[in-house]
Amino acid sequence: MKKTVKTALYALAAAALASGLFCAFSHIVYGRSAAATAVELYLRVATRGRMMTEEETLKLMRERAEAEDGPLELPRLKYASEVEDTELFGCRMMVFSGSDAPERTVIYMHGGAYVNEITRYHLRFCDTLAQRVNARVIAPIYPLAPNHGYAETYEIIDALYDAELSRGLPIIMMGDSAGGGFAAAFCEKLVREGRPLPQSEVLLSPWVDVSMSGSDYAAYRDTDPMVGLERIRTMGKSWARELDTKDPLISPLYGSAEGLPKTLVFLGTRELLYPDIVEFCEKLENAGVPVQLEIKRGMNHVYPVYPIPEAKEAMDIIEEFVLE
Repeated sequence: MKKTVKTALYALAAAALASGLFCAFSHIVYGRSAAATAVELYLRVATRGRMMTEEETLKLMRERAEAEDGPLELPRLKYASEVEDTELFGCRMMVFSGSDAPERTVIYMHGGAYVNEITRYHLRFCDTLAQRVNARVIAPIYPLAPNHGYAETYEIIDALYDAELSRGLPIIMMGDSAGGGFAAAFCEKLVREGRPLPQSEVLLSPWVDVSMSGSDYAAYRDTDPMVGLERIRTMGKSWARELDTKDPLISPLYGSAEGLPKTLVFLGTRELLYPDIVEFCEKLENAGVPVQLEIKRGMNHVYPVYPIPEAKEAMDIIEEFVLE
């Protein structure tokens, strides 16, 4: 019996030591939490995104084409908000209400390279966001490539935006990755058309150059655990359909940037899109747009949606930005 207890104590001590070393390694090497490092390890195992060739990506998209128009079963989660799974303007939408009297509307466009569906991380983020800023957060389950293209989603979001304007509440356009790029491009479209603008836009690692024609990706290709250059370039072409991927409707980096609402952008130093996002923010600043760029050392693509301490810090910043 004493031997068993001693063995258990040794095992606990070894586990505690390993945990401590892992935490120290994460902090010293990457400047981030152990949870953030664990998420990166998970992403490296769970996705082959950064290693996929164009041929492999096309095969994946053919598989996605077979599943895209079938019923989507969302993960079963417990929410703090009142949640409605509804259909508006021919599109399924998840609507999170932070209270019986929300003070603002957030239109949240999920990421996934315009090919992958909304995830549990997006849904939990929308739930938390609704609570923190007392908002009605609308997350469209919008049509995706390769079966669908940009025009269908613009038609849906145009109608949704006008309907929300009629409610009289402030609107925030928000999104991550591809969804962040779409949110930014949509705001530029509103400016060009002379339509009322949202109060602000919040972009998490936005995909602002779908053409992926920049020249500074080499330093980030190996560090980003989930975004692969050839993979997303191929997916972007499918989403753009007949348009050039540098068209501002597809890639907001090539828009004028003038007249846009105040903008909050989150970015990690270990993501492939880093140089494009920095260039986009510089363009906004040069155009006189109030822009707040939050760069987090050691963080990966769309880190604010994952269950890590750094995401809680990001949510604090979002809350302050939205409520100011």
